[in-house]
Amino acid sequence: MKAGNVKGALLEYIVRQLLKNCGFTNVRVDDLFSFERGGLFFVNGKGAAHDADIIMNPPIQMPFAYPT
Repeated sequence: MKAGNVKGALLEYIVRQLLKNCGFTNVRVDDLFSFERGGLFFVNGKGAAHDADIIMNPPIQMPFAYPT
């Protein structure tokens, strides 16, 4: 693994741990809006699937926003 990849993986790990400490939870694969392939988490978007680095559910629903 190259130094740049290690830095990116470490940043993702730190951000994920910070979000977990704030009450966020992991998004589960539902095979409709999200799926897992080759150990990577993908989110279906407009026209294509996108590799999501960190995707988590908030601890509360934001007011006046469509439920996520």
